[in-house]
Amino acid sequence: WEIALHGSYDSFDNYEQLKKEKEALEAIIDCKVFGVRQHYLRLKIPETWLIQKKLNLTYDATFGSNDQIGFPDNRIVPFRPFNDGFLVIPLAMMDYVLFSRGKNFVDQLAICEDLLNQAQKRRALVVILWHQRVFNENEFPNAIKLYEDTIKMSIDKGAWVTSLIDIAKWWNVSNP
Repeated sequence: WEIALHGSYDSFDNYEQLKKEKEALEAIIDCKVFGVRQHYLRLKIPETWLIQKKLNLTYDATFGSNDQIGFPDNRIVPFRPFNDGFLVIPLAMMDYVLFSRGKNFVDQLAICEDLLNQAQKRRALVVILWHQRVFNENEFPNAIKLYEDTIKMSIDKGAWVTSLIDIAKWWNVSNP
């Protein structure tokens, strides 16, 4: 696991705000923060990435959709928007979108399986965003099982299930 920065709602285009948040988090955890995802996937391209890069973040994991499931702009693997060490790791699925698309557990699991099948065929990276609040069985029945079953399906398909920092490190070594 890793601890990464979750930029606040208005920090996506505010260098000073994101810097303050990064410094506060690093002070609390007493180590360097490498990655970031902006709240509500707020992103202004390329400005947000330039801010993140200026703050010496290694990667951004904001590039995705809060109303679609799949590969944003057909990006199936990490990419370097500035042809340097800064990496963007695309987000394929957010829990909220999944819950709004599938009417029940069976539908939701089928959506996850379809995404994983597409990824397997295309040799794509699948990053999922699962908020901690959905690990509350009273408010989100079957969300824990859905998460666990999606991870198990991924492993059964031969996927490497890991953290974003591990993906960034691997990508930077494999694709210098």
